[in-house]
Amino acid sequence: MKRILLLAVFPVVLALTVPARTATPDENLEEAIDYLVEFVRTSDVVFIRNDKEHNPEEAASHMLKKYKYAKRKVKTPEDFIKYCATKSTMSGKPYRVRLEDGRTITSEEWLLAALEDYRRADGGEGFVFEMREFRKQYGTCPAPQEDCASVVVRYPEISGADANSAMGAIARDIMARLVAPVYEDTEPGTLAELADTFIGAYKNMQTDFPDYRLGWMLEREASVEFTCDSLVSIAYTEMSFAGGAHPNSRKRFANYRMSDGSLIDLKDILVEGYRKQLTRAAEMAFRADRQLDEDDSLEEAGFWFEGGEFDLNDNFGIAAGGLVFHFGYYEIAPYAMGPTEIVVPYDKISSLIRTDGLLKGVVR
Repeated sequence: MKRILLLAVFPVVLALTVPARTATPDENLEEAIDYLVEFVRTSDVVFIRNDKEHNPEEAASHMLKKYKYAKRKVKTPEDFIKYCATKSTMSGKPYRVRLEDGRTITSEEWLLAALEDYRRADGGEGFVFEMREFRKQYGTCPAPQEDCASVVVRYPEISGADANSAMGAIARDIMARLVAPVYEDTEPGTLAELADTFIGAYKNMQTDFPDYRLGWMLEREASVEFTCDSLVSIAYTEMSFAGGAHPNSRKRFANYRMSDGSLIDLKDILVEGYRKQLTRAAEMAFRADRQLDEDDSLEEAGFWFEGGEFDLNDNFGIAAGGLVFHFGYYEIAPYAMGPTEIVVPYDKISSLIRTDGLLKGVVR
């Protein structure tokens, strides 16, 4: 039987806006969380978790149950959505919401929009990020396990950003990171070209091996983690599979100045000589996250720090509650131990924060 190959491109505009001021020092975290939980509980939608449907009451209860265990990680309402209402911890599948009009979107998109409405009602202002989604697929999708190659890219488009402004510079850097080549001998300039190179490689594999049926996928996302008057912090994530033992994933932060769109380094927000004290505070947070006592050997616990001594990487994000450091798969431990993300609270490094720097107004 002759196979029918389907090729489709979906540039989708999601019904979601994220205000520039996604968190403020004066925002009451518990009040925002209470609002989100009650918003879920009183909604008229269907929640889909691990392919099973749940009513609003069940969804709200599940969020609160996850919050009980993730509470120490939750420093902002965005953290609550991320850790308690975005995806299954066991399967990794995103939670989805079927709206009254029949559309299905992720719970993350839906709740971020609700959070925006909450902040607007409370007097929040700022420029707007509009989340957009690009899709292109080949083969018998949406079944990703067989005979399918798909590319999905989600990113924030900055509403009204002039090309010559700081926001324009940030927008260009976002797109440059999202179209970064998958293969060394390619230089895609657009999302469509990125998808074409990935899908083209899959077609070549099927040409060289006619019986090849394993599906490939590439998903990239740029998500706004935090903004204030002086900066915006964006997390870039990628998950891909093109054969092999398991999918590959990574996460990198980039922090931008609102004044000119340039990147922020730790030396721009911390005083000179910060390294030793910051590393110590981060190690304490790391050990707490991994449930290790202060005198437990990191090497015996399975971690790969040089000389057995904890050390920080440079992959940091800026949040309302502290600095966020991310260690990816294979970076400090075997794949089975997973990635590690730790938050160094500002109150643990208050003496290191430049009083005239970019965190002024963020740290109280």
